[in-house]
Amino acid sequence: MQRLALTIFVSLACLGFVRADDDLDKLITPAALKKKLAGKAVFNSKTGELTLTYDLSAKDQLKDFDLGDAKPTLAKGVLSLEPGDSVQHLVKFRTLKLTGMFSAGKLMGDHLETTGGVKVVGGGTLLTGIQDKYAESGFNTPRTTTPFELIVAEKRVAVAFGAKKGGVAVDGTALAGHVRLGGGAGGNQFSKLVFTGAVDADWAKNFFKD
Repeated sequence: MQRLALTIFVSLACLGFVRADDDLDKLITPAALKKKLAGKAVFNSKTGELTLTYDLSAKDQLKDFDLGDAKPTLAKGVLSLEPGDSVQHLVKFRTLKLTGMFSAGKLMGDHLETTGGVKVVGGGTLLTGIQDKYAESGFNTPRTTTPFELIVAEKRVAVAFGAKKGGVAVDGTALAGHVRLGGGAGGNQFSKLVFTGAVDADWAKNFFKD
């Protein structure tokens, strides 16, 4: 049976050190979260982590994504993306844990990506850069809904689809950045998305300043 191998690529150019910022708890208030974000949002001032939950039951939740030219659809709590399309989440994270449910139309294509240099693709392709770092995870068949997890921690990047897991250690502190959900080569579906991570302080100060 054919198996989808997924590759994580980490660029050294996107590695940096996490800074604590005691002012974020004054800026990221419940009122500010409700005003600026459509997902169910909770900010932990002690850890600097923001958790955003999307049941994708309403189109208003798409306001938290930059759609670009993509035309995603929502139906019964499922976000569907056309082949080759992608949407980018508004929040910029320093660290990230993204969980949800995933279904790929085909085994090839770009599935998940962060602007910090992490990419999950089909076909087992190794993406090379200044530093070659990759790990393989995968699932056996397309069009099968599978729980997934993507982690971008200070010293580790990892991906899991169901029980299949892969990860690598990274030199320095990995920057997650913005998350992009991709349509792959055959159209992908995402549901029950939960983003958790320390937010980028500079991004937060600009985003929540109003």
